[in-house]
Amino acid sequence: MTSTIADEVCLDADVLVRPSELARAWQMNVKTVLGLVKDGRLSAIRTPGAQYRLREADVRAYCDLHGLPLPPTLAARERRVVLVTKPGPVARAVTRALEGDGVRVRVAPTLLDGVATAAAERVGIVVIDARVDDVPIAAAVRALRTADALRTTRVLVFGGARPRLKDVAHVGGKTPHEIASKTLRALDGAPEPLGDAPGTPA
Repeated sequence: MTSTIADEVCLDADVLVRPSELARAWQMNVKTVLGLVKDGRLSAIRTPGAQYRLREADVRAYCDLHGLPLPPTLAARERRVVLVTKPGPVARAVTRALEGDGVRVRVAPTLLDGVATAAAERVGIVVIDARVDDVPIAAAVRALRTADALRTTRVLVFGGARPRLKDVAHVGGKTPHEIASKTLRALDGAPEPLGDAPGTPA
């Protein structure tokens, strides 16, 4: 056995993927996927029943590196968004626009609620209104990054000043339509930055 296979019980909230799910998504035999695990090219853990499971972050990294499609369990997660903003016309308009495009939206009125909802829903993107200030945005992003299941979740911020955080994009949207369209671009894998970075049109 190689050192990339951890013989441990996964106790965190990470999404675990079965080798058979990958085999179906990649249109290959499950033995081929297990061979990648046993060769150490694809990291996996063992369950108490001695079955292999792959962590979401490892699967995403491997898929990105080799241009392979995500399994349906992870691809479905991509179409979920937590919108952190006060209830009102902006929240309703952004939600309506995103849901019209098949995105599942949960609105959270505070950053603490947003982090909790993101963890419970395992969302692909958290969109934060910078004017929601129950906790600093940097603290909320750190909380998101501590959960294994949310390490790959993208964070977009609209309204207010640009946050000076490494992995947070400022969408620069002023209207609900702009916020929704830039969120959809992010869901579809648009490279960052999405908004008003120097030299990038808002």
